[in-house]
Amino acid sequence: SRTSTLILLCALSRAALGLCPSSVPGAAWSFDYSRDTLIPGVNSVEECENHCLAANSTCQGFSFEFDRIVKYCYLYGTLENIQECKSCHSGTVPAYLPSGSACTADPENIIAQATATSARQCYDMCLQSRDCRAFTWFDQNSFFGNVCFLYTSCEKQLPCDSCQSAEMNCVQAPQCYDYHILDEETRNIGIYAHSSYIHITYTDSNDTQLMPRSPRWQGSGYYRFLPPAGTRMPEKTPGEYHCGTDGAIWMDGSHPTQFGVETSVKFCSQAVVNNACFSSYMGTVTNCGHYFVYNLPEVDSFSRYCAQSVL
Repeated sequence: SRTSTLILLCALSRAALGLCPSSVPGAAWSFDYSRDTLIPGVNSVEECENHCLAANSTCQGFSFEFDRIVKYCYLYGTLENIQECKSCHSGTVPAYLPSGSACTADPENIIAQATATSARQCYDMCLQSRDCRAFTWFDQNSFFGNVCFLYTSCEKQLPCDSCQSAEMNCVQAPQCYDYHILDEETRNIGIYAHSSYIHITYTDSNDTQLMPRSPRWQGSGYYRFLPPAGTRMPEKTPGEYHCGTDGAIWMDGSHPTQFGVETSVKFCSQAVVNNACFSSYMGTVTNCGHYFVYNLPEVDSFSRYCAQSVL
């Protein structure tokens, strides 16, 4: 495989950047007819991406709209104001530097080198390599001859012959547009499990020995709460036996206030009286502008995540 050909050059400690998300279903950027390009009659995401790659420096990202009779491909010169678009699949392409520019290789920013026969293959390697944010590809006519160098940054460049360099365009907080939905009314903190209103209690677990699994629960992953369940998790316990379960789970922490910020939080289950955190689980919460998305782990067989309505 491509990744198996990577040769590690440097193991110095540095800030972990992780993978660079370049694909995001269910979102699109703002389109400006004076700056961007609309292409009708495109049949697939891959075809739309190829149009963007062919445009090189004039295209930074694309969106493929697939729910119309005539399908459209949107090419963006600038990536601004990303927003939900359930009938779209979008992605970014690398921002190519002027021809003849190579990223400066030093022990702090070089990740690996590998054999590559094209700039596209070098780009794919960067996508699959943790912390890669830039690359330089030397073609067969260069001194290196079909070699790809991967970097954590490309802040400094040097002139080169027969090379091509680019910086990655990473999608910020892709979980804001790729998530599951929890909207069961019984999740609301106002629902008491043993009232006359509710006769069945649920769990957010695949272990259903004690109670059935919640209808919308799909295992660990990113979730957004929607009405009638509510719009966000409570930051204090609603008490035991609320939210249509025995162990009501609340968030022991604060919601981030800046867009795109994902913070680690502890989720607590109050399954017994006078113990607001009888069992706990670690996850995350992301600020997605006018809503939040939670990375929720699987829980025990008698607990369930709560939601509340916040204006």
